Amino acid sequence: MVILQVAQTGNDFATLFNNLLSTGQGAALSIIAFGFLLAGGAYCMSSVNERVAMGGRAMIAASVVGGILLIGARNWANLVQAITPHGGG
Repeated sequence: MVILQVAQTGNDFATLFNNLLSTGQGAALSIIAFGFLLAGGAYCMSSVNERVAMGGRAMIAASVVGGILLIGARNWANLVQAITPHGGG
């Protein structure tokens, strides 16, 4: 498996973590796209019911915030590695 492969030199844990983040980026984009699709459908179908419209707007906001968190995970990991001792930064 590509996820569990590590380089022969360097920090094996950091390489494994970076492989997991790389694999997770595709899943994150799929989850975000599905969230937008579901929220857009709920918002479009809510011409009569205001409660469904509010739920659609909330799902759009949740998709945006979740997308920022999921896609920003690599930057967060790099920041943590840079400020920790022996983090390579």
